[in-house]
Amino acid sequence: MLMLPKKPNSLLVFQIGALANSQQNAERSSLTVPVRTLPNMKFIDYLALQTKVSKGDFAFWMRRWGAEPRSMGYLLDTIHSRLERRPDTLESILWDAEAHKLSGPALVGFVVSELKARVPA
Repeated sequence: MLMLPKKPNSLLVFQIGALANSQQNAERSSLTVPVRTLPNMKFIDYLALQTKVSKGDFAFWMRRWGAEPRSMGYLLDTIHSRLERRPDTLESILWDAEAHKLSGPALVGFVVSELKARVPA
């Protein structure tokens, strides 16, 4: 049985707490792998580095530009299947949209109509 004095020595408690924290920090740092992050870049520039467009990336882009939630299922199934292996085509369409200064739902509509026209089903 461990006998402790009635009044804990604050220095002793501090030392025990510091030791426990340093051990936790050491365990945490050995278990985590540093993640390499890319600087913030435009979606067009990101597409230039990709070999395919993931559904998550496309869904994020659509939500960001105000796609209708009711159309998300159609866009993620039908439209994404057309562009999944064609990030170069999507990049080209986005450059055209940027030249026309489109944004919001108009941008999403332009991208969908251009994908239908440029990439066969």
